[in-house]
Amino acid sequence: MKRIVLSACGVLLTIGAAWVVAQETLPAREAKQPVSKPTTAELYSYAIGVDMGRSFHRAETALNIESLVAGVQDGLSGGKSKYDQATCGKALQQLQVLMRNKAMAQQQVAGAENQKLGAAFLAENKTKEGVKVTKSGLQYKVIKPGTGATPGLNDTVSCNYRGMLIDGKEFDASNGTPIEFGVQGVIAGWTEALQLMKVGAKWKLFIPAELAYGNEQRGPLITPGSTLIFDIELLGIK
Repeated sequence: MKRIVLSACGVLLTIGAAWVVAQETLPAREAKQPVSKPTTAELYSYAIGVDMGRSFHRAETALNIESLVAGVQDGLSGGKSKYDQATCGKALQQLQVLMRNKAMAQQQVAGAENQKLGAAFLAENKTKEGVKVTKSGLQYKVIKPGTGATPGLNDTVSCNYRGMLIDGKEFDASNGTPIEFGVQGVIAGWTEALQLMKVGAKWKLFIPAELAYGNEQRGPLITPGSTLIFDIELLGIK
């Protein structure tokens, strides 16, 4: 993964360096001269570079630009590298460890902040009309009571659902297409709630991080320590 990142960044820098040299050999353009349309290769090369550059920026990883460009040029030329393969391999391993440690530290900070925000949200939410709290800390509100059977731990169920963060931002939804899954094959908050519901019921769940994904990052929106909200409709038991 990191080798791909390094290669992509190097490609961007090489293209950028070549562009600068080319610009210095051209006569000055007049202000109204139209800008030439970039080629497909230029566009995807730039897009890759921006994406990889932002990744390094988010990871707060310091790079020596001159060394990076030199490495790419040596690799493209097929000539002898400045450092042997063992030295380069060791350097890449060290970079991977550095970036992994920084990512873990960032997750811990984000998790602590999200836990604090989630706790405040749940403390206020439990005082609202119709909201019930279980011993585990799961909060739920019955939107529509069901009249059918209640699933057990080993059952498979069919549901419609919509998932949101505490700020209301949606991160997932079935969009009217029911999904089937095992009761014990989902997050703890869902497993608990499903065994309290009856077929036909519609509930709103408010799930603390410890009953959801804890301090794990799940996709771009569910950050460490996130409290989650779900609208869930239990359609049937298989």
